[in-house]
Amino acid sequence: MPKFRITSPDGQSYEITAPEGATQEQVLAYAQQHHEASPQQSKADHYAELQKQAAAGPQYSPTDGNSFGQNAMLAYGKSGVDTARGIGQAFGFGSRQDVDEARRLDAPLMATGGGKVGNIVGQVHQMAALPEVRGLQVLGKAAPYVNAAIHGGLFSGAQGVGEGESRGVNTVVGAGLGAGGQVLAKVAGAAASKAKVIGNDVVQESIQLAKRAGIPLHLSQVTNSKALKTVSSALNYLPFSGAGKAGKAQQEAFNAAVGRSFGTDAPVLSDSVMTAARQKLNNEFTSIFQHAKIPAMPAVLRNMVAIEQKAQDDLVDVDAGLVTKQFQKIINKLQNGNLTGDQYQALRTSLGEAASGTKAGKFIKLLRSELDGMAKAAIGPADAARLTKAHGQWANMRTTEKALQQVEGAKGNVKPSSLWSLVRNGSTKEFRKLAQIGQNVLKDPIPDSGTAARDLVYRGLGLGGGAAGAASALGMLMPAAKLAATGVTAARFLNSRTAAKVLGEGRPAGALAKLLQPAPRVLPLLSPAAAAAAEREKKKKP
Repeated sequence: MPKFRITSPDGQSYEITAPEGATQEQVLAYAQQHHEASPQQSKADHYAELQKQAAAGPQYSPTDGNSFGQNAMLAYGKSGVDTARGIGQAFGFGSRQDVDEARRLDAPLMATGGGKVGNIVGQVHQMAALPEVRGLQVLGKAAPYVNAAIHGGLFSGAQGVGEGESRGVNTVVGAGLGAGGQVLAKVAGAAASKAKVIGNDVVQESIQLAKRAGIPLHLSQVTNSKALKTVSSALNYLPFSGAGKAGKAQQEAFNAAVGRSFGTDAPVLSDSVMTAARQKLNNEFTSIFQHAKIPAMPAVLRNMVAIEQKAQDDLVDVDAGLVTKQFQKIINKLQNGNLTGDQYQALRTSLGEAASGTKAGKFIKLLRSELDGMAKAAIGPADAARLTKAHGQWANMRTTEKALQQVEGAKGNVKPSSLWSLVRNGSTKEFRKLAQIGQNVLKDPIPDSGTAARDLVYRGLGLGGGAAGAASALGMLMPAAKLAATGVTAARFLNSRTAAKVLGEGRPAGALAKLLQPAPRVLPLLSPAAAAAAEREKKKKP
């Protein structure tokens, strides 16, 4: 059934659904039954207004059903039409009423997000297409500012003007904003040249390695600005800040990088993933040694004897006895003149466990190293290379298993900042670099104890003084949400990969310059609105 939107004389709007084939008179009769004319309007005038609205037919928005992209494309084209209309108006083709009517018709489109974005992009492209003004070189350092002012004035002056607006004022305001934008870009550029690079060479290396490993970084992790680090850390505690999604993506990328260090690639290192990784490495060891026999080598045995004697000289009896015990295990297994692959692997594991956390550990590790050398000599260069790789992956996996014993491990996550203290001797260089990334880059720069710094940020947003607690009361919920809106928006930006890419590299001032480079072109887009606002304020004055 067709719908009619009726606005009564008192300003109230309501919708009437009429059956198919209903006449305008029937619709109006229904409306009159429910809404009488106001004392200031006669019934005849009231009836005439309702009749006019009914004759307009069903009301709808021309953007209904459009996607964001469709609205953006329509508004992009609108920006060009607006400029063409404004130029035509300047030469006598078109009136102020035409401009006002076009704005009225375009209002539904410009009320959409896509419409706003598309219109701005179209206007920026028009500004960018304006050629450099020739002959300004004689002005020296002032040339860029004059050029930006001319561009801003030309563009703003070319826009249509409606009732109560002035083309001349638009032109002047646009020129001022163009020159002002150039000043902003110049100041930011100068600050960029003095910006310091974040951290030392080790931290810089960690940042670059994180990028190559596919780990997304946030702005607070790649800047040397303590203020940005504090703000970002504080805003992450706000709801809807995007911190959860950004943190999840970063954590999963780190998990995957850790997993690749021992032959798996999974965003979550669950029990099943770790079991499969362990089995894969066991299969690799079996494959290497399935037909191998490791003969006892006299030179290796002499080295082991020397290690055991050194332990007797340097250690107290209890610790020296541990070294002797491990050496005796090796000798016992070699009584038949050689070792099987399984015997070698069992011995190696036993030596590793015995070396952990004891003063004798250094000497036991030396015994294991001699045993490894004997095994590699027995299996040949190709399998020796495979064995070295598998040993490194095994050490990486064992360290990861320890990391997964922490609280985050219940979720299948390796906490980045905890990995460095767990790195085992024998872990690969790649794995140690990952642990450095976790400590140098991914660790929260403002610990949970930084209450004072976070409170300062919240107060700046109007959320201080216990407002967060007061927000739990129903009466304060919406005001607190409005106050938090700015913080949430900022937090989502700071947590984005774009912010880290554009604003990062340890040069936040330089990034600011990048953002402000188009300012001479973008700021004049505000001039029609600014001029109209100034004109309205002027009329208000007596």
